[in-house]
Formats: sequence, C-alpha cells, structure tokens
Amino acid sequence: MAIFRWYRLLSPKIQLTIHSISFDKDAEILYVNLNQIFAVWFIPFYKADVHLVTVLTLTTDGAQASSRRRPGLQYSDVAAGKRPKYYITTQEDYYQANDVVNFFLPGLGPFLCRVGQHIGTIACVIGAVICDMFLRMVFGSNRAASSFRSHVTDRLTEEATAGEE
Repeated sequence: MAIFRWYRLLSPKIQLTIHSISFDKDAEILYVNLNQIFAVWFIPFYKADVHLVTVLTLTTDGAQASSRRRPGLQYSDVAAGKRPKYYITTQEDYYQANDVVNFFLPGLGPFLCRVGQHIGTIACVIGAVICDMFLRMVFGSNRAASSFRSHVTDRLTEEATAGEE
C-alpha cells in the first residue's frame, strides 16, 4: 500500500484510458491494456502519456486479499449474489522501455531510447555479417548458406502441405 500512497503523492490526478481487458477465469488473472497520463505536481506543464499492460492476479477468497478494502470499488450486484467477489492479490505493471525513460527525461528520453534501438539494430546487422563471413571461412564458400536455405525451403513446403490437408 505504501507504493500506491507514494504514487498518489507524486501525481494526485492520474487519467487512464482503457483499450482492452481480458480475463482468464481459470487462472483468475485480469489483463488490462491502457494508456496513463501521469502529471507530477511539481513540474507544472509536463505530462507523461505512457502505454502499459497491467496484470492483476485475483482471488475470490477474502482472507488472501488485503484487509483494507474500499467498499465503493465493488460491483453493486455482488451483494445480491449474482457474481463472485474478486479481490486483488498482486498487481504488475509492464511499461514500454521508451515510456519509462519518458518519466525521468521528459522530451529527450524517448529520443535517446530510439537512438539506442537503432544502434542495437546496426550492431545486429554487423554481427550477422561477421557470423556469415566466419561460417563461410569454416564450412567453405556457400555450403552453410545453401544448407540453411534448403532447411527453410523444406519447412515451408511441409507447412504448406499440412495446411492443405
């Protein structure tokens, strides 16, 4: 509960836009895809609009849930016995990496994250070229490439044949 109080202290007004919700009834897990506008009170003109997925692990057993429940957050027809009453046992928030950086370096953070992603892409391409050169040196001129190409072709042919049946 302390983390929620701290979060509420930093940003007294949080706006949420929920895009989709999925409930896994067997595992009692609720997935919420949403956007959040986070405005820190001591930075007056800055608002971070971030995308995240929240995973709520639920239980119908009130003993496992927190003893501090707010009755205003329950369904009105729960008391009538139409639906089971769910309690939140854990909450996990999954933010995009560039959105997390946006919290700490407004404006500049997402740009730096994008530059890092491009540098990573260039490093992967260079690594693939070096690996290809190494394989050609070890296995001969084009043997590794033709072996890989025939393996991919065989797999695609198998999948196409299986799809027709």
